[in-house]
Amino acid sequence: MKHLNALLPAMSIVLACGGSVLPADLSSRSTASAASSTSTVTDPVGDTSISGQGTAVFPYQDIVRTSISSRDGTLIFVMELAAAIPRSPELPNGAKLLEWRFGLRTDMTTCASGFPYPPGASTTSPELTHCAQYMVFIVWDGKQFTGTLIDRTPSLTRGNAVVHPIAFQITGAEIVASVDSAMIGSPQHFTWITRTETWFSDLGSMGFVVIDAAPDEGTSASWPGN
Repeated sequence: MKHLNALLPAMSIVLACGGSVLPADLSSRSTASAASSTSTVTDPVGDTSISGQGTAVFPYQDIVRTSISSRDGTLIFVMELAAAIPRSPELPNGAKLLEWRFGLRTDMTTCASGFPYPPGASTTSPELTHCAQYMVFIVWDGKQFTGTLIDRTPSLTRGNAVVHPIAFQITGAEIVASVDSAMIGSPQHFTWITRTETWFSDLGSMGFVVIDAAPDEGTSASWPGN
């Protein structure tokens, strides 16, 4: 857990399970496709953009299709990218982290704040990304991949986010992560987005640039889908 502790200052960390990176021919799509109550978003290839400082953009940061499914009390998060993720991805010059993320807003009447942003930084932001009560992060720090569920609900009572490492698998151009629905309050519905980002400082800051978003910035998807 050395690398995880270095990335996650000023919050609680709960130990759980980790992830793996597999060759492209060992696909895990059957796990997601067998699930029920699915919400899916597709995104055009080649629509990556940079908001903020310029940086290198890799095709495995280009979101093509993303979905959230439920099966037997487990939420399954799937993100398909335009190219396979290498076992050891290159970090752009000056970058500390590459991140693939799901943001879930389970309660539209409240706005969570703080980590993975600075404390209180998002209390005035209406964006789903910043108000999300839960975030699923897959992060590459130049040495290893880490999968986490960030529970931001304690910020609503001035507490710190709780970070749970989660199970995930990277197979070629596909990321699959799973979370027990009870860990996010077993919601009957929520809104969600996905992003890929490059961070130039540690989590807990605003030192990132957005590479791609699905649905597009300013919009969100609903789970379960229609």
